Amino acid sequence: MNSAGVGQIGAIPRSAAQTRILIAALNLFADHGVSGTSLLMIADALGATKAAVYHQFKTKDEIIIAVTDMQLARLEDVLEDAEATVDRPKARELLLNRVIELAVERRHMVGLMRIYSV
Repeated sequence: MNSAGVGQIGAIPRSAAQTRILIAALNLFADHGVSGTSLLMIADALGATKAAVYHQFKTKDEIIIAVTDMQLARLEDVLEDAEATVDRPKARELLLNRVIELAVERRHMVGLMRIYSV
């Protein structure tokens, strides 16, 4: 988060409020799956109103896309680090180690694998 109060998640700059919503949504998606998480649940997790969430994101789909972008950005960072490593065997080792670290760190996110249905 920079000093202006705007977080950078993925390629899209996010406000502090949007960032809080995305983190809450990510945790709820992990616990309940995407289809099992409502906007009201996200609002409740933040101690906010559903209208406050709608003010930041027009739809649940926007939140899902932003959460996905947030997670893919982390993987992209890992890939960029590996590509910047000149020694190919070390690059592969770095890539493998960092992907495993991400998987272990996010092991509780298995709920994200639940199918989202409209």
